[in-house]
Amino acid sequence: MPARLTATGSVVETIAFSSDDEWLVTGGKDGTVQQWNATNGEFVRMIARHREKVQCVTISPDGRLLGSSAVDATQVREFKTGRLIHTLPRSPDRTSIPWITFSPDGSKLAAFNYMAGRPGDIAVFDISERGRTRVLTHGGKVWSVAFSPDGRRVVSGGTGRPARIWDVTTGEMLRALPVNDGRFVGFAPDGLRVLCGGSNGDAALWDVADGTSVRNFKGSQFYLHGGALNSDGTRIATASQDKVLRIWDATAGRLLNELRGHNSNSYSIYTVAFSPDGSKVATGGADNTLRLWNVAAGQLIHTLECEGQVTGVAFSPDGTRVAGAGTWKSVKLWDVATGQPLLNLPEVHGGTIWAVTFSPNGRRIVSGDATGTLLISNSDNGRTLLTIDSEQKGIWGLAWSPNGNTIASAGGDGTIRLWGTRANTDHDR
Repeated sequence: MPARLTATGSVVETIAFSSDDEWLVTGGKDGTVQQWNATNGEFVRMIARHREKVQCVTISPDGRLLGSSAVDATQVREFKTGRLIHTLPRSPDRTSIPWITFSPDGSKLAAFNYMAGRPGDIAVFDISERGRTRVLTHGGKVWSVAFSPDGRRVVSGGTGRPARIWDVTTGEMLRALPVNDGRFVGFAPDGLRVLCGGSNGDAALWDVADGTSVRNFKGSQFYLHGGALNSDGTRIATASQDKVLRIWDATAGRLLNELRGHNSNSYSIYTVAFSPDGSKVATGGADNTLRLWNVAAGQLIHTLECEGQVTGVAFSPDGTRVAGAGTWKSVKLWDVATGQPLLNLPEVHGGTIWAVTFSPNGRRIVSGDATGTLLISNSDNGRTLLTIDSEQKGIWGLAWSPNGNTIASAGGDGTIRLWGTRANTDHDR
């Protein structure tokens, strides 16, 4: 007698068998992806939930991978654990739902009906090892993450846990630093020191080799929301709850300047970044402005008005553009020299954007929001290249590796996730 499966509260849109005929996977109208025992029809588990109905599910021939496609995303997961390892770009028209299948060796995923208006086209995505996601468990809430200059290590900072230094290749934690509130972290250009700071108003440089404090920078009793080192490691900028931007001599530990200009009845300066040549600093505040400063002169250059509080800023690698993002849920770009707006990225996030950064070649921007969604976009035309549901309960920090192949995201679930980006955005070249 054939086994009878009773769907758990959802209309089944699509099914797929594992190659050994042991398992059956269903995709539902309610967005669920569920696993069943194909022999006796027993429900095993819900593997995933899309935001829209699931059009297609497929299992790789070796049984390692599971693919599912819906309007919101096409995802690839480890079949055994359900761990998300890839979110592929949405269709260009944002509505087409592709039919998907794995290559025999499981290294590629072909998507039919991917290109809207071109029904004969098939998009093929490389999902080999170079694009896999690695999860590093920091604990608590991770606020910030940064790569070392050689890209071999990352440092993470969060709430109630020591800052941690990790090996990117192995995922091994190399060292814990006695900093229990790493609101911001960053490597010095020589890779030998790490900058950390947070709620006690202190910023400090730490020796990577032995974990000792090298130098402290304290100019305020107020919470430090942001901090940054310039490209040669001689200057540090800190952004404070008291709405003051402070510039420090990183070698002597001496306060060089206090810059005021952000105006708000509420706090604060949320974020700060140096330009690549170190001559300028960008700050974003609760007063709905992004401000550009001349570091040497200590003068305000431009005040750029925004549609909400500015919680993320970043310079392009060539220093000609600055990106700002925040509570208005999208990313804007300006010309640094003139202060004129260049681009407003059309894709709107589902929540406040807390982090934004450029790729090393400046051609892409990644932004992360409070819902846990990452968007990778073309920085010239704003086109969305990749949408990732990180499942991290919010993205609070982002970093792009020096070689451009990996993005690190710091999450509210206490993890740092390393996303392979090269394989899934090469089609934009």
